[in-house]
Amino acid sequence: MPPSDAEAFLRLAERLVAQDQSEAAYRTAISRAYYACHLVGRESTWLRGWFNPTLTGADHAGLIRVLNNRVTWYRELDRLRRLRERADYHIEAVERARGPIPCEFCALWRVPSNLVTDRHWGQAQSLAAYVLPHLRQITPMSS
Repeated sequence: MPPSDAEAFLRLAERLVAQDQSEAAYRTAISRAYYACHLVGRESTWLRGWFNPTLTGADHAGLIRVLNNRVTWYRELDRLRRLRERADYHIEAVERARGPIPCEFCALWRVPSNLVTDRHWGQAQSLAAYVLPHLRQITPMSS
């Protein structure tokens, strides 16, 4: 998927939240915002010759690892990744079965650990807006 198409995930996330301010919408929007960045980053770093994606779940940490060695802003993408993990996996049923899951976002905002709010979405939207231009600036290697 070309990076320009991947960014459609972010536009979809923004439209979703504009129409629906439910926890489910925030969770979905956060996930889509992250995937827009992840897909642009995966493509850009591959074209640059920095990263050889496996097209598996390992690519999420792999992309962060590659960027960690090359750019100063990789932490923002990693924070967005962790926020996406919270939105996708940090739910009440899991916590009841295993006990509390440490979460930087719960500690920061002191909200019930199973809740994803507009504050989480705002953080994800800000991170995506910051990271995407940086990811787009990773240019292919010259032949």
